[in-house]
Amino acid sequence: MTSTTASENNIPVTNPRTGEIDFYINRPCTQEVNEHCQGLRSAQKAWGAISTAERSGVLLKWAEKIHLNKDKIIKAEAEDTGRWKIPSESPDTVIWGIKGWCERAEGVIEQALNVGKSSTMPHIKLSQQLVPYPLLGVISPWNFPLMLSTIDAIPALLAGAAVIIKPSEITPRFIEPIQETIEAVPELKSVLSYVAGDGKTGQDIIANADIICFTGSVPTGRKVAEACAKKFIPCFLELGGKDPVIVTSSADISRAADAVLRGSVFASGQICYSIERVYVEDSIHDQFVDELVEKTNKIKTNSENIHKGHIGPLIFHKQADIIDSQINDAVSKGAKIMAGGTSKEIGGGKYIDPTILINTNHNMTIMRDETFGPVMP
Repeated sequence: MTSTTASENNIPVTNPRTGEIDFYINRPCTQEVNEHCQGLRSAQKAWGAISTAERSGVLLKWAEKIHLNKDKIIKAEAEDTGRWKIPSESPDTVIWGIKGWCERAEGVIEQALNVGKSSTMPHIKLSQQLVPYPLLGVISPWNFPLMLSTIDAIPALLAGAAVIIKPSEITPRFIEPIQETIEAVPELKSVLSYVAGDGKTGQDIIANADIICFTGSVPTGRKVAEACAKKFIPCFLELGGKDPVIVTSSADISRAADAVLRGSVFASGQICYSIERVYVEDSIHDQFVDELVEKTNKIKTNSENIHKGHIGPLIFHKQADIIDSQINDAVSKGAKIMAGGTSKEIGGGKYIDPTILINTNHNMTIMRDETFGPVMP
Protein backbone atom coordinates (compact mmCIF):
# COMPACT_ATOMS: atom_id res chain seq x y z
CA MET A 1 0.00 0.00 0.00
CA THR A 2 3.07 2.30 0.03
CA SER A 3 5.47 3.48 -2.63
CA THR A 4 8.56 5.62 -3.05
CA THR A 5 7.87 6.74 -6.62
CA ALA A 6 5.33 8.99 -8.25
CA SER A 7 2.52 7.73 -10.45
CA GLU A 8 -0.94 8.90 -11.45
CA ASN A 9 -2.64 6.85 -8.72
CA ASN A 10 -0.24 7.75 -5.91
CA ILE A 11 -0.66 10.38 -3.20
CA PRO A 12 2.48 12.46 -2.49
CA VAL A 13 3.62 12.85 1.12
CA THR A 14 5.68 15.81 2.34
CA ASN A 15 8.55 15.47 4.79
CA PRO A 16 7.79 17.97 7.60
CA ARG A 17 11.48 18.71 8.23
CA THR A 18 12.53 19.30 4.64
CA GLY A 19 9.33 20.36 2.93
CA GLU A 20 10.14 17.88 0.16
CA ILE A 21 7.91 15.15 -1.25
CA ASP A 22 9.85 11.98 -0.50
CA PHE A 23 7.14 9.35 -0.07
CA TYR A 24 3.98 8.22 -1.85
CA ILE A 25 1.01 6.06 -0.90
CA ASN A 26 -1.12 4.09 -3.30
CA ARG A 27 -4.76 5.14 -3.43
CA PRO A 28 -6.89 1.95 -3.27
CA CYS A 29 -9.94 1.85 -5.51
CA THR A 30 -13.42 1.41 -4.09
CA GLN A 31 -13.55 -2.24 -5.09
CA GLU A 32 -10.31 -2.96 -3.24
CA VAL A 33 -11.65 -1.35 -0.07
CA ASN A 34 -14.95 -3.20 -0.42
CA GLU A 35 -13.21 -6.56 -0.79
CA HIS A 36 -10.88 -5.82 2.10
CA CYS A 37 -13.79 -4.94 4.38
CA GLN A 38 -15.72 -8.03 3.29
CA GLY A 39 -12.76 -10.19 4.27
CA LEU A 40 -12.53 -8.59 7.71
CA ARG A 41 -16.27 -8.90 8.23
CA SER A 42 -16.18 -12.59 7.32
CA ALA A 43 -13.31 -13.31 9.71
CA GLN A 44 -15.02 -11.42 12.53
CA LYS A 45 -17.57 -14.18 13.04
CA ALA A 46 -14.96 -16.56 14.40
CA TRP A 47 -13.19 -13.77 16.28
CA GLY A 48 -16.39 -12.68 17.99
CA ALA A 49 -17.22 -16.28 18.96
CA ILE A 50 -14.11 -16.82 21.11
CA SER A 51 -13.85 -15.61 24.69
CA THR A 52 -12.59 -12.22 25.82
CA ALA A 53 -9.70 -13.98 27.53
CA GLU A 54 -8.71 -15.64 24.26
CA ARG A 55 -8.84 -12.33 22.42
CA SER A 56 -6.71 -10.79 25.17
CA GLY A 57 -4.12 -13.50 24.60
CA VAL A 58 -3.93 -12.65 20.91
CA LEU A 59 -3.57 -8.94 21.59
CA LEU A 60 -0.80 -9.59 24.10
CA LYS A 61 1.04 -11.46 21.36
CA TRP A 62 0.62 -8.36 19.21
CA ALA A 63 2.11 -6.23 22.00
CA GLU A 64 5.18 -8.47 21.94
CA LYS A 65 5.55 -8.03 18.17
CA ILE A 66 5.24 -4.25 18.52
CA HIS A 67 8.04 -4.32 21.08
CA LEU A 68 10.26 -6.33 18.74
CA ASN A 69 9.58 -3.99 15.80
CA LYS A 70 9.55 -0.72 17.72
CA ASP A 71 12.80 0.65 16.29
CA LYS A 72 11.33 0.59 12.78
CA ILE A 73 8.05 2.06 14.02
CA ILE A 74 9.85 4.88 15.86
CA LYS A 75 11.96 5.73 12.82
CA ALA A 76 8.91 5.84 10.55
CA GLU A 77 6.84 8.02 12.89
CA ALA A 78 9.80 10.35 13.43
CA GLU A 79 9.94 10.87 9.66
CA ASP A 80 6.17 11.35 9.61
CA THR A 81 6.17 14.02 12.33
CA GLY A 82 9.61 15.62 12.27
CA ARG A 83 10.13 14.99 15.97
CA TRP A 84 11.80 12.25 18.01
CA LYS A 85 10.79 12.14 21.68
CA ILE A 86 7.08 11.49 21.17
CA PRO A 87 7.64 8.84 18.44
CA SER A 88 10.22 7.16 20.68
CA GLU A 89 7.50 6.71 23.31
CA SER A 90 4.63 5.79 20.96
CA PRO A 91 5.16 2.01 20.68
CA ASP A 92 5.38 1.64 24.46
CA THR A 93 2.26 3.80 24.85
CA VAL A 94 0.37 1.40 22.56
CA ILE A 95 1.78 -1.63 24.38
CA TRP A 96 0.65 -0.19 27.73
CA GLY A 97 -2.75 0.48 26.20
CA ILE A 98 -3.07 -3.11 25.04
CA LYS A 99 -2.04 -4.53 28.39
CA GLY A 100 -4.30 -2.15 30.31
CA TRP A 101 -7.36 -2.98 28.23
CA CYS A 102 -6.61 -6.71 28.42
CA GLU A 103 -6.51 -6.50 32.22
CA ARG A 104 -9.88 -4.79 32.55
CA ALA A 105 -11.83 -5.86 29.46
CA GLU A 106 -13.81 -8.64 31.13
CA GLY A 107 -14.77 -6.34 34.00
CA VAL A 108 -15.85 -3.55 31.66
CA ILE A 109 -18.03 -5.93 29.64
CA GLU A 110 -19.55 -7.47 32.78
CA GLN A 111 -20.35 -4.03 34.18
CA ALA A 112 -22.11 -3.09 30.94
CA LEU A 113 -24.58 -5.96 31.28
CA ASN A 114 -28.01 -4.86 32.46
CA VAL A 115 -29.66 -7.71 34.34
CA GLY A 116 -32.52 -7.38 36.84
CA LYS A 117 -36.11 -6.22 37.08
CA SER A 118 -37.79 -3.38 35.24
CA SER A 119 -37.97 -0.20 37.34
CA THR A 120 -41.51 0.51 36.10
CA MET A 121 -42.87 -3.05 35.87
CA PRO A 122 -41.32 -5.15 38.66
CA HIS A 123 -42.85 -8.37 37.30
CA ILE A 124 -40.73 -7.99 34.13
CA LYS A 125 -37.23 -9.46 34.33
CA LEU A 126 -34.46 -8.02 32.17
CA SER A 127 -31.48 -9.77 30.65
CA GLN A 128 -29.06 -8.52 28.04
CA GLN A 129 -26.82 -9.99 25.39
CA LEU A 130 -23.88 -7.88 24.23
CA VAL A 131 -23.03 -8.37 20.56
CA PRO A 132 -20.03 -6.65 18.95
CA TYR A 133 -20.39 -4.47 15.89
CA PRO A 134 -18.93 -6.65 13.12
CA LEU A 135 -16.67 -3.99 11.58
CA LEU A 136 -15.31 -0.80 13.10
CA GLY A 137 -13.81 1.81 10.79
CA VAL A 138 -11.19 4.07 12.33
CA ILE A 139 -10.20 7.30 10.58
CA SER A 140 -7.27 8.71 12.55
CA PRO A 141 -5.33 12.01 12.45
CA TRP A 142 -1.78 13.11 11.74
CA ASN A 143 -0.70 14.63 15.05
CA PHE A 144 -0.10 11.37 16.98
CA PRO A 145 -0.19 8.87 14.10
CA LEU A 146 0.40 5.51 15.82
CA MET A 147 -1.22 6.08 19.19
CA LEU A 148 -4.42 7.67 17.89
CA SER A 149 -4.82 4.98 15.24
CA THR A 150 -4.99 2.30 17.96
CA ILE A 151 -6.80 4.04 20.82
CA ASP A 152 -10.27 2.99 19.61
CA ALA A 153 -9.17 -0.18 17.83
CA ILE A 154 -7.84 -1.99 20.91
CA PRO A 155 -11.06 -2.04 23.00
CA ALA A 156 -13.11 -2.80 19.88
CA LEU A 157 -10.97 -5.85 19.12
CA LEU A 158 -11.34 -7.05 22.70
CA ALA A 159 -15.11 -6.66 22.38
CA GLY A 160 -15.03 -8.98 19.37
CA ALA A 161 -15.18 -6.53 16.46
CA ALA A 162 -12.98 -6.53 13.38
CA VAL A 163 -11.23 -3.23 12.66
CA ILE A 164 -10.01 -1.38 9.58
CA ILE A 165 -7.87 1.72 10.17
CA LYS A 166 -7.19 4.55 7.74
CA PRO A 167 -4.55 6.91 9.15
CA SER A 168 -4.07 10.40 7.77
CA GLU A 169 -2.42 10.61 4.37
CA ILE A 170 -0.20 13.32 5.92
CA THR A 171 1.62 10.78 8.13
CA PRO A 172 1.44 7.30 6.53
CA ARG A 173 5.04 6.09 6.84
CA PHE A 174 4.39 4.20 10.09
CA ILE A 175 1.70 2.02 8.48
CA GLU A 176 4.11 -0.49 6.98
CA PRO A 177 6.07 -1.33 10.18
CA ILE A 178 2.91 -1.55 12.33
CA GLN A 179 1.21 -3.73 9.71
CA GLU A 180 4.25 -6.05 9.87
CA THR A 181 3.52 -6.63 13.58
CA ILE A 182 -0.09 -7.50 12.76
CA GLU A 183 0.95 -9.92 10.02
CA ALA A 184 3.18 -11.66 12.57
CA VAL A 185 0.12 -12.67 14.65
CA PRO A 186 -1.97 -15.05 12.47
CA GLU A 187 -5.05 -14.88 14.70
CA LEU A 188 -5.06 -11.09 14.47
CA LYS A 189 -4.24 -10.33 10.86
CA SER A 190 -7.61 -11.55 9.60
CA VAL A 191 -9.53 -9.04 11.79
CA LEU A 192 -7.23 -6.01 11.96
CA SER A 193 -5.76 -4.10 9.07
CA TYR A 194 -4.40 -0.69 8.13
CA VAL A 195 -5.15 0.85 4.75
CA ALA A 196 -3.35 3.88 3.33
CA GLY A 197 -5.48 6.40 1.49
CA ASP A 198 -7.11 9.81 1.43
CA GLY A 199 -10.60 11.20 2.01
CA LYS A 200 -12.10 9.03 -0.71
CA THR A 201 -10.73 5.95 1.05
CA GLY A 202 -12.34 7.15 4.26
CA GLN A 203 -15.67 7.48 2.45
CA ASP A 204 -15.33 3.92 1.16
CA ILE A 205 -14.64 2.66 4.68
CA ILE A 206 -17.73 4.43 6.03
CA ALA A 207 -19.77 2.79 3.27
CA ASN A 208 -18.65 -0.64 4.52
CA ALA A 209 -18.41 -0.24 8.29
CA ASP A 210 -21.00 -0.76 11.02
CA ILE A 211 -19.56 1.91 13.33
CA ILE A 212 -17.02 4.70 12.87
CA CYS A 213 -14.48 6.39 15.14
CA PHE A 214 -13.10 9.62 13.71
CA THR A 215 -10.51 12.03 15.10
CA GLY A 216 -9.87 15.26 13.23
CA SER A 217 -11.23 18.65 12.29
CA VAL A 218 -14.77 19.91 12.78
CA PRO A 219 -15.49 20.36 9.02
CA THR A 220 -14.39 16.81 8.19
CA GLY A 221 -16.11 15.46 11.29
CA ARG A 222 -19.36 17.01 10.11
CA LYS A 223 -19.01 15.20 6.77
CA VAL A 224 -18.34 11.92 8.59
CA ALA A 225 -21.37 12.42 10.82
CA GLU A 226 -23.61 13.13 7.83
CA ALA A 227 -22.36 10.06 5.96
CA CYS A 228 -22.94 7.86 9.02
CA ALA A 229 -26.39 9.36 9.60
CA LYS A 230 -27.40 8.43 6.05
CA LYS A 231 -26.49 4.81 6.87
CA PHE A 232 -28.03 4.92 10.37
CA ILE A 233 -24.74 3.77 11.90
CA PRO A 234 -23.20 5.28 15.04
CA CYS A 235 -20.10 7.44 14.91
CA PHE A 236 -17.81 8.73 17.62
CA LEU A 237 -16.19 12.07 16.80
CA GLU A 238 -13.21 13.62 18.58
CA LEU A 239 -12.98 17.06 16.98
CA GLY A 240 -11.21 20.38 17.43
CA GLY A 241 -11.60 22.67 20.40
CA LYS A 242 -10.42 25.90 21.98
CA ASP A 243 -9.27 24.80 25.43
CA PRO A 244 -9.05 27.60 28.00
CA VAL A 245 -7.09 27.99 31.22
CA ILE A 246 -7.97 30.44 34.00
CA VAL A 247 -5.24 31.83 36.23
CA THR A 248 -6.54 33.46 39.41
CA SER A 249 -4.74 35.72 41.86
CA SER A 250 -4.37 32.83 44.31
CA ALA A 251 -2.20 30.85 41.88
CA ASP A 252 1.51 30.17 42.31
CA ILE A 253 2.59 32.30 39.35
CA SER A 254 5.71 30.34 38.50
CA ARG A 255 3.91 27.01 38.57
CA ALA A 256 0.99 28.44 36.64
CA ALA A 257 3.34 29.75 33.95
CA ASP A 258 4.99 26.33 33.72
CA ALA A 259 1.59 24.67 33.32
CA VAL A 260 0.38 27.12 30.67
CA LEU A 261 3.62 26.89 28.71
CA ARG A 262 3.74 23.10 28.74
CA GLY A 263 0.04 22.82 27.99
CA SER A 264 0.37 25.17 25.04
CA VAL A 265 3.59 24.05 23.34
CA PHE A 266 3.73 20.30 23.99
CA ALA A 267 3.90 18.59 20.59
CA SER A 268 4.23 22.09 19.07
CA GLY A 269 0.65 22.75 20.15
CA GLN A 270 -0.55 20.07 17.72
CA ILE A 271 -2.67 18.20 20.22
CA CYS A 272 -6.41 18.13 20.79
CA TYR A 273 -6.25 19.27 24.42
CA SER A 274 -3.59 21.94 23.93
CA ILE A 275 -4.25 25.15 25.87
CA GLU A 276 -5.35 27.73 23.30
CA ARG A 277 -6.58 30.72 25.31
CA VAL A 278 -5.45 32.09 28.65
CA TYR A 279 -7.54 34.18 31.06
CA VAL A 280 -5.56 35.90 33.84
CA GLU A 281 -6.93 37.89 36.75
CA ASP A 282 -6.09 41.59 36.38
CA SER A 283 -4.15 41.91 39.63
CA ILE A 284 -1.48 39.38 38.55
CA HIS A 285 -1.67 39.80 34.78
CA ASP A 286 1.56 41.71 34.22
CA GLN A 287 3.57 39.59 36.64
CA PHE A 288 2.24 36.41 35.06
CA VAL A 289 3.04 37.59 31.53
CA ASP A 290 6.59 38.54 32.54
CA GLU A 291 7.11 35.08 34.06
CA LEU A 292 5.63 33.35 31.03
CA VAL A 293 7.74 35.36 28.59
CA GLU A 294 10.93 34.53 30.50
CA LYS A 295 10.16 30.82 30.43
CA THR A 296 8.96 30.88 26.82
CA ASN A 297 12.16 32.46 25.53
CA LYS A 298 14.08 29.40 26.74
CA ILE A 299 12.17 27.03 24.45
CA LYS A 300 14.11 25.91 21.36
CA THR A 301 13.07 24.14 18.18
CA ASN A 302 14.68 20.90 16.98
CA SER A 303 15.44 22.38 13.56
CA GLU A 304 19.19 21.78 13.87
CA ASN A 305 18.96 18.29 15.35
CA ILE A 306 15.84 16.11 15.67
CA HIS A 307 17.23 14.68 18.93
CA LYS A 308 17.62 18.11 20.53
CA GLY A 309 15.41 21.11 21.19
CA HIS A 310 11.96 21.17 22.75
CA ILE A 311 9.48 21.42 19.86
CA GLY A 312 9.48 20.15 16.30
CA PRO A 313 8.16 21.49 13.01
CA LEU A 314 4.53 21.73 12.08
CA ILE A 315 3.63 18.30 10.75
CA PHE A 316 1.10 19.69 8.27
CA HIS A 317 2.66 22.68 6.53
CA LYS A 318 -0.70 24.24 5.64
CA GLN A 319 -1.39 24.66 9.36
CA ALA A 320 1.20 27.44 9.34
CA ASP A 321 -1.09 29.52 7.12
CA ILE A 322 -3.94 29.17 9.62
CA ILE A 323 -1.74 30.10 12.58
CA ASP A 324 -0.16 33.07 10.78
CA SER A 325 -3.58 34.32 9.73
CA GLN A 326 -4.84 34.24 13.31
CA ILE A 327 -1.76 36.01 14.67
CA ASN A 328 -1.92 38.70 11.98
CA ASP A 329 -5.65 39.20 12.58
CA ALA A 330 -5.03 39.64 16.31
CA VAL A 331 -2.20 42.15 15.78
CA SER A 332 -4.30 44.14 13.30
CA LYS A 333 -6.97 44.45 15.99
CA GLY A 334 -4.68 45.64 18.75
CA ALA A 335 -2.95 42.57 20.15
CA LYS A 336 0.74 42.77 21.01
CA ILE A 337 3.30 40.01 20.49
CA MET A 338 5.39 39.50 23.64
CA ALA A 339 7.32 36.42 22.45
CA GLY A 340 7.58 34.45 19.24
CA GLY A 341 5.61 35.45 16.16
CA THR A 342 4.48 34.04 12.85
CA SER A 343 5.93 30.93 11.22
CA LYS A 344 9.38 30.67 9.74
CA GLU A 345 10.92 28.25 7.29
CA ILE A 346 14.11 26.45 8.31
CA GLY A 347 15.62 23.88 5.98
CA GLY A 348 12.27 23.52 4.24
CA GLY A 349 10.40 22.80 7.48
CA LYS A 350 7.78 25.14 8.96
CA TYR A 351 8.43 26.14 12.57
CA ILE A 352 6.67 28.44 15.00
CA ASP A 353 8.41 29.65 18.13
CA PRO A 354 6.16 29.62 21.21
CA THR A 355 4.16 32.83 20.89
CA ILE A 356 2.54 35.02 23.53
CA LEU A 357 -0.07 37.65 22.66
CA ILE A 358 -1.56 40.18 25.04
CA ASN A 359 -4.44 42.67 24.65
CA THR A 360 -6.52 39.98 22.95
CA ASN A 361 -10.32 39.86 22.86
CA HIS A 362 -13.08 37.73 21.42
CA ASN A 363 -13.33 39.75 18.23
CA MET A 364 -10.09 38.04 17.21
CA THR A 365 -10.15 34.66 15.51
CA ILE A 366 -7.26 33.50 17.68
CA MET A 367 -9.60 33.59 20.69
CA ARG A 368 -12.44 31.77 18.91
CA ASP A 369 -11.10 29.33 16.32
CA GLU A 370 -8.82 26.35 16.86
CA THR A 371 -5.17 27.30 16.33
CA PHE A 372 -3.36 23.95 16.65
CA GLY A 373 -0.02 25.58 17.23
CA PRO A 374 2.17 26.80 20.13
CA VAL A 375 0.36 30.10 20.65
CA MET A 376 -0.76 31.59 23.98
CA PRO A 377 -3.25 34.46 23.60
